[in-house]
Amino acid sequence: MPPAERIIQDERGMALALALFALVIIGGIVASNFFAGLLEQQSGRNVLFAAQAGEAAEGELWETISNSDPSALRSLPVGDSPLDLGVSTRYSGVLVERKVARLADNLFLIQSRGTRHDAAGGLLATRTVGLLAKLATDSASGAEK
Repeated sequence: MPPAERIIQDERGMALALALFALVIIGGIVASNFFAGLLEQQSGRNVLFAAQAGEAAEGELWETISNSDPSALRSLPVGDSPLDLGVSTRYSGVLVERKVARLADNLFLIQSRGTRHDAAGGLLATRTVGLLAKLATDSASGAEK
């Protein structure tokens, strides 16, 4: 057998092995690109849900401050458990719980917790905001606000 024929016989199937190896490498690159895109999409969606919960909580916090009755706040016992102001469902898919606690004679802690839920009721994101507030007297009327 001449040497040229022996070399050809030893390399049979080499092109097929190289082609399969190249396809596996290319498939891995494509799959990793799809996976990176999926992760980016999911993280963007999670940021949106967290922002919705945070904005709803902050909106209800300021709503609570503007609509609170000073005499009702003064009737809270100092250092007692927070007064639950109920749950707001004004926002689509977001529930907001509000609480007010009296810390000192004229100092109050107002908390608002927004939770974003999916259609089945599963929790997607939660954000809590709080504010220390002090009752001040109105210089014109002398009333507390």
